[in-house]
Amino acid sequence: MNEIPPLGRQAIEYARRGEFEQAIATARQAINQHPDDFGLRIFMGMLHVRRGELGEALPHLRQANALAPADAFATIEFIRVLIGVGELDEASAQLNRPGLPAPQATRLRALLLHRRGDLANAESLFRQLVEADPQDFESWGNLGLCLLASERPQAAIQAFDHSLNLRPGRLSIRHKWAEAHHMLGTGEEALKRLRQAAASNSTDTATYLAIAHLEGLLGRQPAALEALEEAVQRDGADAKALSALAEKLEQQNDIERCETIVGKLAALPDPGGKLPILKARLAYRHGKFDEALGLAQEAPPSTDVGTRAQLIGQSLDRLGDPAGAFEAFEQMNREDARTGAEVASQARKSRDELAEQKSLLTPEWLGRWADVPAPERLPAFLVGFPRSGTTLLDTLLMGHPGVGVAEEEPMLSSVGQRLGNFARLANLTADEVGELRNAYFEVAGKYVPDAGSKLLIDKNPLAMGSMPIVHRLFPNAPIIFMERHPCDVVLSCFMMRFQPAGIGTNFLTLHDTALLYDGMMQLWTRSTELLPLRVYTIRYERLVEDLEGELRPLADFLGLSWLPEILDHRDTAKRRNFIKTPSYAQVTEPVTKKAVGRWTRYRDQLEPVMPILEPWIARLEYDS
Repeated sequence: MNEIPPLGRQAIEYARRGEFEQAIATARQAINQHPDDFGLRIFMGMLHVRRGELGEALPHLRQANALAPADAFATIEFIRVLIGVGELDEASAQLNRPGLPAPQATRLRALLLHRRGDLANAESLFRQLVEADPQDFESWGNLGLCLLASERPQAAIQAFDHSLNLRPGRLSIRHKWAEAHHMLGTGEEALKRLRQAAASNSTDTATYLAIAHLEGLLGRQPAALEALEEAVQRDGADAKALSALAEKLEQQNDIERCETIVGKLAALPDPGGKLPILKARLAYRHGKFDEALGLAQEAPPSTDVGTRAQLIGQSLDRLGDPAGAFEAFEQMNREDARTGAEVASQARKSRDELAEQKSLLTPEWLGRWADVPAPERLPAFLVGFPRSGTTLLDTLLMGHPGVGVAEEEPMLSSVGQRLGNFARLANLTADEVGELRNAYFEVAGKYVPDAGSKLLIDKNPLAMGSMPIVHRLFPNAPIIFMERHPCDVVLSCFMMRFQPAGIGTNFLTLHDTALLYDGMMQLWTRSTELLPLRVYTIRYERLVEDLEGELRPLADFLGLSWLPEILDHRDTAKRRNFIKTPSYAQVTEPVTKKAVGRWTRYRDQLEPVMPILEPWIARLEYDS
């Protein structure tokens, strides 16, 4: 065995003390002197892996693998990083090499299949692993992730239970366990179990973090905040609890309290890896974009690769570096795409469903609709492609005491679930329509308790694709359509983080986002052409130019009296509990025109999707 060079010994000592920046810098000097030292290459690669810097780890592990191709550890770690950075073909080729240790190689083959979206074969391998070693908590957890991605929540819960029984402290798996219960519809039961567990252990904070996650999934953000506050009350030095509370307060736009919690976190001997990201978020919220960029770039990527990339992208966008910003947003979306399987197929499936509904929407099909009595109550609907300004407008409308806004709540989705097949709309009887109306308002009452005494505005951007359902239940309902330059909304969706599941998977690539826009607009246009909808269009660019000039006629359209306080959206936003959309930060800022025409700075990046968007740019009479 070769003797460790002196600089290598120093680097190892720095790493033992937890001084990883110094360890990496010293190891780099050692490698410059000894570029073919196998041990140094392995050490440097694993240092970067520990920090989540897989891209930086890859060349060192590649070199180590070349220096000692028979070394099983070097090969296994090289393959693991290849899978992590998405180099799946090379990982597959490496896995075909003879002599790899069976359990580790099987785990990597299963992970590779999962990343490729081959969930059935990945599941089979994970099951082989846990049957061979029932104590393999990692494979139990990965099996659960595979089953959850296959939309088999009950089986996923069983796998997660095995993993958590072996390693109760794995918070990420506990969160996925909660997500599986939510998918299965047993969220309340799971919440009860979590609360019983928390009550039996007065020092337990991790369970309260899981409670907060599940409460958030159930749409009860104030309860999620209470759970996080309880966790911090139990242990005020728990870095994970403080970090989670700070994040929730920032999302609530409670910046003052967020800063207080971040200060407490910073005072801990070991504040955890999220502190730099939280500081970067606060700097960004205060308009200190240079500081936010520096903090985000200095943050260890291992803490939250996606959030770090998003903050870098947002800061570079504000600092006038579109190329750098776009590259960061691409990294953000690549990272989010890794959290689930079959992302491309999910995106394609969602667009195919839109196309199928559009093909069904014909005069002949509509002619089969039976007449039904008019509804006793009419909600209003606020729709428009995401990032078109619907959150700004709903916040403005919330300033009117006669309005109750339901922000992306599941009224229409619950109706869709009861309806089943979209084609059934044509065959509904008057009684069935009445039942669906009652179901709609029953769900609405859970989220807007005083909706019966106010004008209920159902704000749901993507409901622009549900106009046949809206018209079947509520003919003559007022519909507000938010319109914005196609390039600006497509770019903005790509630059925001949406839940990477279902229709949200389209936003992970610019091309899929443009295709979704095209599909949504085709269905919306067909709906407005064939259905006698009451539509009032608000153009975002005119709204930010002249709030009162756009809102006064809208108030008339909705039958509302004009009140000047509608114009103070910032005061309304501060009084809101939680804003559920990715736009939560923007609605507390003054209305400006800075986002109008932002796409023109990204012409080069948008060029590949312009053939998809140009017909809509022309149809909506925007400049190109």
